[in-house]
Parts: sequence; structure tokens; C-alpha cells
Amino acid sequence: MIDEENIERWVKNKIITREQAEKMRADIAVQQSENRSNKFIVALSAVGSVLLGLGLLLLMATYWDTIPNLLKVFILASSTLLTTYLGYVFMYQKRNLPRVGASLIFLGALIFGATIILIAQIYNIPASSHILILLWMLGVLPLVYILKNRLLSGLVAVLFFYWLALFFSPRDLWWFIDALGPLSLVLFVLGCLALLALGGIHYVREDLSRIARMYRLVSLQILMISLFFLSFPFQERYFTNIPLMFSLGVIILAAVTFLLVSVHFFLKNPKKLLAAELPVSVVLLAMMLLFFFYPTALELYAIIFNVILAGFIGILIYSGYNQEDIRLVNIGFFWLFIFIAVKYFDWMWELLPSSVFFIGGGVVLLVAGIFLERKRGNIKKRFVHAP
Repeated sequence: MIDEENIERWVKNKIITREQAEKMRADIAVQQSENRSNKFIVALSAVGSVLLGLGLLLLMATYWDTIPNLLKVFILASSTLLTTYLGYVFMYQKRNLPRVGASLIFLGALIFGATIILIAQIYNIPASSHILILLWMLGVLPLVYILKNRLLSGLVAVLFFYWLALFFSPRDLWWFIDALGPLSLVLFVLGCLALLALGGIHYVREDLSRIARMYRLVSLQILMISLFFLSFPFQERYFTNIPLMFSLGVIILAAVTFLLVSVHFFLKNPKKLLAAELPVSVVLLAMMLLFFFYPTALELYAIIFNVILAGFIGILIYSGYNQEDIRLVNIGFFWLFIFIAVKYFDWMWELLPSSVFFIGGGVVLLVAGIFLERKRGNIKKRFVHAP
């Protein structure tokens, strides 16, 4: 990113004239103002789209019992098609309102999911059925590759993990997380590694890079959340009477993940990879299988996952700095702050008197916050945002 320091250095070295420097400053100011305006428009359009969708659903809910089933299906389906079509016109045909169009397309995808679930309820199909989420995901997936839309690719990635949870749950998402505990996290980590590798494979084609990046960002966030919870010790009761279907699912998903990681290795794009991504993925895959099938010494596993989490945070920050990708740096620093704060409370609560604990905690968090903010600011000045 061109900043004041670079411009002044170029003037002193007589690379550019003072007049050119002033022109560059003016152009940068205009570009920054336009970027802020674009972000505001995107935020405004996204909020407006969500509110519009909620309003339509609430309106339908108000008169739900009085509307004939066939009319319900027609209203829901037509709302989905109309919203998506208007978004396509604004974004791709007329191209006069691209950000509003993107928000409308995303709204159409949300209404499509709501349509599937509401129609299922009409015919007494449970809303927590994984088939509904799968239909939603498969319905949106073609638009992801036709329109190359990042919002839709992010939605598909989230729906993938939601479907994964419901597929192995006889009830709902909460049962999956509460009853299975660390076993559910193993499944999520394997899914994250698979999606991370799949996103990397997409980099083979330049026109798919936006989709690839969104797949990888979503999988990275969920991977960090899963590793964070795995860094705490779990009770042994979670590892007794594991359903056979769940064990088979873990084996199949691990095999698919290994296959995707292997393909990613042969098609790798070094500029897009995280530091040591491929060997780290294989080690993490093996660690998940070991934890799942041999859950002995759970305290030791907690220590190992703490080390893995800290190492992965370091990988994110290093990769972001090396690739000049501020998004990776932000994710890394965010989880570094969370890691320091939570582990201080976890490890020091019983070791220190209450007053010393809170005073020390306040000092640690303030110092960590100042250090991380300054470090992030220095890194941000050195490079531009990745696409």
C-alpha cells in the first residue's frame, strides 16, 4: 500500500517530483473515500436485504394458517426467483447497482433456504432434517460457479458444516454438539481440512480464486474455533458407546480429506498456500484420528491441542505477512488475543490470589492489546489487501 512514508522517500530520492507527490496524495485520498463509501453501501445493502427477507417471512407467518398450501408454495418460490433475478439484472446486466445486486442475490439464496424449510413444514417434514440443508446447498451451488459470487460461496461453506452436523445427528444441531462434545469437533476439523484443500484446488483456475478464498476463510475460522475448544480437557463419557455410523463417517470423511489434501499437494499454488499447509494438514488429520480412536490421557491431548492452536496462530500471522494478506493477519492476531486472554484465566485462576489475578489479568490484556494493535498496524502499512 502506498503511504506517506513511501511518497516522501520517492520525493527525496528524486524518483517523483513534488507536484507528482501531491497528485498521488490526492488520488489516494479519493480512493480511500471511495472504498469507505463502497463498504458503507455494501453494509447498508446487506442489512436492507436481511430486513426485507425477515419482513417477508414474518408477513407470511402472520397469515400462514389462512393461506392455501399451493399459494404458499407459489409465493415463496416466486419471491426467491424475483429477488435473484433483480439482483442479477442490477449486478450483471445493467451493472449500475452491483453491490445492491449482490445483496439481492444473497437474499434470494436465503429466501430459497427458507422456502425449502417452510414447504417441508407444510408437509410435516422436520425442519432439522439434513436433507433440507443438502437441498439448500445444492440449489445455491450452481449460482456460486455461474456468478462467481463470494457471498454465495461463503453461504455454501457454512451450509456444508451445518449439513455435516445434522447428517450425524438424530435430532438437531444442539444435540450434535452437546451429546457428542469433542467428537463433533473432530468431525468439524476434518471438514475444515477438506474444505481448505478444496479451496486450494480451486486456485488452479484464476476465475475461481474468489470462491477459493471464501471457502478457505470460512474453513479457517471454523477450524480455529474447533481447535480452541479442543484445547480444553473433556470427560471420558463422550468416548463411550460411540455410534457405529459416526465412526464410519469419521473414517470416510478422513479418507476424502486425505484425497483432497493429496490432490491439493500436486496442484499446489505456493503463493496461495499457508506456511507448511500440506504437512500441517496431514499431521492434523492423523492427530484427529488418533484422538478419536485412542482417547486415552485426555489431559495430554489438551496440552497437545494447545500447542497445535498456538502453532496454527503463528502460521496464520506468518503466512499473512509473507503473502501480504491483511485478512490472515487479522484472523491470526484475533485468535492470539483470545488465546492469551482465555488461557490466562484458565491457568492462573487457581494459582493466584483474587486481587493479584485480576490486576495481573488487566495488565496482561492491556499490554497484549497494545502490542497486537501496534504490530498489526505496522504490518498493515507494508502491504495491500489480498483479493
